Amino acid sequence: MQQVQYGPGPPIRTLIGRNLAQLFSVGDPFPLFNVINRCNDTLKGKDDVAKLATVVVIGALYERLGRLVGRSYEETVSLLLKTLKNADASMRFEIMFTFEHIINGLGSAAGNVHQQIY
Repeated sequence: MQQVQYGPGPPIRTLIGRNLAQLFSVGDPFPLFNVINRCNDTLKGKDDVAKLATVVVIGALYERLGRLVGRSYEETVSLLLKTLKNADASMRFEIMFTFEHIINGLGSAAGNVHQQIY
């Protein structure tokens, strides 16, 4: 997670997200909630470089782990929607892909966030 704070480039962001998702799917999923909370805290902050990496990591986690993440997706979606309003083009692009990953990962459980995203 420290690598996310440094604002890596696009391939590294994707690699970090996929590796974290694989780690939590094979290993102990308990620290996953701490990672999600840390990502949500980063989305609340001012650092745009770290936000971009965090958005990609969140998308990979939700897509791979889906319902294992629990009900934390509601807070994440609301933070992403707030970030979307004031974001630049690359951030909007990544947020839209993250919404796609969240919906694909959660399946029918994401029904209540469809309206918010729409």
